Amino acid sequence: MTESALVLVTGATGAVGPALVAELRRQGQRVRVLSRQRPLDPLFPPDVEFHSGDISDRDAVRTALTGVQQVYHLAALLHVTNPPPELRADYQRVNVAATRIVAEEAARAGAQRLIYFSTVKVYGTHSAQPVTEDHPLNPQTDYAQSKLDGERAAHKVIDTSVLRLSPIYSARLRGSWRFLVRGIQHGVFVPVGGLQNVRSLTHVDDMRRALPCSSRHSPPARPSTSSRMMPYPCTVCLMQSTPPAVRVDLLCICPPRWSKRARDLRRSSSGSSASGRR
Repeated sequence: MTESALVLVTGATGAVGPALVAELRRQGQRVRVLSRQRPLDPLFPPDVEFHSGDISDRDAVRTALTGVQQVYHLAALLHVTNPPPELRADYQRVNVAATRIVAEEAARAGAQRLIYFSTVKVYGTHSAQPVTEDHPLNPQTDYAQSKLDGERAAHKVIDTSVLRLSPIYSARLRGSWRFLVRGIQHGVFVPVGGLQNVRSLTHVDDMRRALPCSSRHSPPARPSTSSRMMPYPCTVCLMQSTPPAVRVDLLCICPPRWSKRARDLRRSSSGSSASGRR
């Protein structure tokens, strides 16, 4: 792919999209984005081409893919805790059927590759041991199953690279992450240790650093899903390559003003009464 190649980014207005677009522009790529709504605030440089449309709309997708050499497919229905049963159909419609549309139209347009943003949730829930792309697949939620089905749908019609990413954090945090950061910013976050609770996270800049690997690697001699995945340990190595303090600065988090041992909290809680609440 040449430096002036045109790439399409779906779902570019989400938490990850602006950082991805900025990285592609830094690499000299021409960028077009496809999103349902134009953002109110300027998220992208003025030379980024914006197309309004839904990935379930084949005509809109076909138009957006005209002249595109590579596709970064971020658009998806994201994970929801305890989703209602009726959401299963939406997961299949957005994460599987619409992904198939994007892949088919990308192949029709002559695109060289589709980079599909998936999730480590396709492996299920595991211990603190590292999980590689060779680990057995065990999706345990409708969201995880739909993302795995989306991977397979894309692989059938176009050369596809899959990034199975752990949750990504950045200054554009959403959902419960935002409330956590706000608590830390105000110095009210209580660090609790010794609970053996492990959670893998990926900073948005580490995701950006993985892009050259996912977009330029040579295809295998024969189709192989496992060999096409970005190894999960790479994410761990990238996270460890940057001091944690840098990550804190990027989130604009100041150190907590106070801390307390977990056992002290349990002791004080056991001796308190309901009348002592404020």
